[in-house]
Amino acid sequence: MIALPGGVFQMGSDEHYPEEAPAHPVAVDPFWIDETPVTNAQFARFVAATGHVTLAEIPPDPKLYPGMDPAFAHPASAVF
Repeated sequence: MIALPGGVFQMGSDEHYPEEAPAHPVAVDPFWIDETPVTNAQFARFVAATGHVTLAEIPPDPKLYPGMDPAFAHPASAVF
């Protein structure tokens, strides 16, 4: 693993989708990350060991997406 320093970046946009506004600075703490990719098999072992659920497996909350087509209200339906 390698250590990445913390820093500040600009998150959001004032020019595109309303839910991205306002653009604002966000501070990120230092963190560690693997130097090499994690394989699907390694990730599967992690999920089996921890019970981790990815965001792709959770249905979107319709309250967060007003006017969303109900056909998209299931896990992994909206790809950005």
